[in-house]
Amino acid sequence: MLSPLAHDVNATDAPLARAALRAHYKAVRSHTEALIASLSAEDLCIQAAPQTSPGKWHLAHTTWFFETVVLRALDPDYVVVDAHYGTLFNSYYHSLGPRH
Repeated sequence: MLSPLAHDVNATDAPLARAALRAHYKAVRSHTEALIASLSAEDLCIQAAPQTSPGKWHLAHTTWFFETVVLRALDPDYVVVDAHYGTLFNSYYHSLGPRH
């Protein structure tokens, strides 16, 4: 499964694509961090409703998703940071493996 950002990247475009993806990821992460800046660590642990996940889980989920769908698609030799993250942070992507 390729991210739309990683789609149609050939070998000559790879360095530019990687730089663009890195910049996009950093921009998204910075925006997310700005959104939660006023929250305490305890606020991020709270599960506000049974059908939602805590804020800190969402931060980890988006990082896992980027690693799994984008980085692994662009680099078949990419080694995941922690193999357990797939089970912990995969919420509903059946094709990406087991879920918690």
